[in-house]
Amino acid sequence: MDLLVRNGLDQIAGAAAVLLDARVVLISMFEGPVQRLVGSHGLATVPADEPSSLCREVATAARPIVLQDARRRLPARKGAMGFDLAGYAGVPMSLRDPDRAGAFAAITSVPRAWQSQDLRVLHALSAAAAAVLDMRARCDELVHGERRGAAHRFELEQTSVHDELTGLLNRRGLFASAPAQLDIVRRHSIGGALLYVDLDGLKVTNDRYGHAAGDDLLRSAARVLRSSFRDADTIARVGGDEFVVIATDIPRAEHPAILARLATELGHANGRRDRTVPLAWSLGLISIEPATGDGLDALMSAADRRMYSAKRARHDRVAREPVS
Repeated sequence: MDLLVRNGLDQIAGAAAVLLDARVVLISMFEGPVQRLVGSHGLATVPADEPSSLCREVATAARPIVLQDARRRLPARKGAMGFDLAGYAGVPMSLRDPDRAGAFAAITSVPRAWQSQDLRVLHALSAAAAAVLDMRARCDELVHGERRGAAHRFELEQTSVHDELTGLLNRRGLFASAPAQLDIVRRHSIGGALLYVDLDGLKVTNDRYGHAAGDDLLRSAARVLRSSFRDADTIARVGGDEFVVIATDIPRAEHPAILARLATELGHANGRRDRTVPLAWSLGLISIEPATGDGLDALMSAADRRMYSAKRARHDRVAREPVS
């Protein structure tokens, strides 16, 4: 419980002490076997025995207990209170949460003949304390609900822009993130590369070995792409067997190094795979030039055409511009 709520409840207890001329006022809350002193006047902690047993009885039975001299119900000893418990008047707090119960009690060190006006004061201040506790609990619910809602929204957002099978961005995620990547290329004037990847033989693999084998092929392709590019680069699965990579700050002179790294990683992956289902693909690579200002659609279309040229040319699976 935060300090602001505790201070507010302590002030309510202090008002009760003044109005009722009480030595001690306790505002107790019970959650199962646990008792918490949520507000008080004249006592910092609840004694292990008295008057906690009376407060618990008030809270759990949801009925007032009014005793002119509580020593007839409890052993008379100073204990943690520092004085003999005598007069006791406690009323239940009506809390919104059914799993919680509360008691609002005024205590005197001498016998006390409680009047009906005293009980009206106790009930009124008990209701005020309950309102504070309910408001705090409601605030906690709203905060926790907002956090859960934010987590759920984030999960939905992540799901909406990521491919469930590979964990890469999907087509929507690519089009959401690409503008920032292309802007980096244009601002830094270094250039970049867009790679269009099409898996070879995915349909044959699905037909011959089942979709589980095809899914494994797609996941393997995603792992190769991840290991071949930097975290800052964008990698997406944009179709059933198609992937797109946008790499920034890559001048055209370094494109052969990209292709060499991909070939090396592809070889490593096939060395670990079942030889009956090898990973193979056709690539289309184009340069992203700062001066052109081409959008993502135009860049993907150009890379897609080069990829299909590579696929048709069975002797060369890569189509790209010549390096000047």
